[in-house]
Amino acid sequence: MSDNQLARELEPGIGHNQPPLGERLAEEVAPLKARLEELAGVAATAIIIDDESAAKIVDLVGLCRAHRGEVEAQRNAARAPYTETLKTIDQAYKPIADALTEIIGVDARSGLRGTLTLYERKRAAEAQAERDRITAEQNRRQAEAEAARRAAEEKKATGSGSVAEELAAMQAEDAAERLGRQAAGIRPEPVRAALGQVSTQRQIVCEITDLRKACGWLIKSPLVPTLKQVVKEIFTRHLRNLGVDTVARGVDIPGVEAKIENVARVR
Repeated sequence: MSDNQLARELEPGIGHNQPPLGERLAEEVAPLKARLEELAGVAATAIIIDDESAAKIVDLVGLCRAHRGEVEAQRNAARAPYTETLKTIDQAYKPIADALTEIIGVDARSGLRGTLTLYERKRAAEAQAERDRITAEQNRRQAEAEAARRAAEEKKATGSGSVAEELAAMQAEDAAERLGRQAAGIRPEPVRAALGQVSTQRQIVCEITDLRKACGWLIKSPLVPTLKQVVKEIFTRHLRNLGVDTVARGVDIPGVEAKIENVARVR
């Protein structure tokens, strides 16, 4: 069900005297917007020159928090019937869809897709084996044709050659070329069914086989900014898990500077 359909479902029934949802929301948020504009105007001109002006900003933070709490409360109240309805709908449909996804396969290596992938790989291997067989035969025929061509040219040079030998050499070369075309044309036909067909596509699969070497490559690559951000996030979570007191006493992580800074907090 789309959001518009859901909104229509939750609209009051025939005979009601309430405006459409969009109009009701616009009317309800109007005073909230007006209060926001008022607070934003004061915040835009707020400066600190002494303790008294700093205290006023503390009060302004408190007013903004209180208004944000009111906005969130009203938003949650407005969302409640929609949220419960969507939750009920998901509980009815999603398990069925998820089960079907598992049957089909969450990727090309699982479920029915995985089974088809294995079968397609088997057919591709069989086709490659046939191409290799014909290519080997082509190479053998090509070698024989070249030998026949050399023998015909040698006899022709001595005046003992014949047209039949030259034709035989040409026919051997043609046969070798035909085998080459035949090998190139060998590929499995797509498996077709009433509801679709199977095709293959190339897909990138990445596995880390040596973490130290992989990270060493990253450090020398243009991906260094991304690597640094990811590593910083990992260490930040680790340090938070250790706690402020532990970090304040000092932690020894090579290449990482961890310290405690005092920042403003309004309570």
